[in-house]
Amino acid sequence: KVPYHTSVLTGQGWVKELLNGHPERICTELGVHKHVFHQLVKELQVVGLKDS
Repeated sequence: KVPYHTSVLTGQGWVKELLNGHPERICTELGVHKHVFHQLVKELQVVGLKDS
């Protein structure tokens, strides 16, 4: 059996890896394309959520 999730990164580092990596990887991992993820971040900021 070969592990699927092999990144040593967690949290913000993992998200940055997704955003800067292969364009389809973010879709595979999160189920949305990069532009949709960016829009979600904007919407969350509009309702007052901030980076942790």
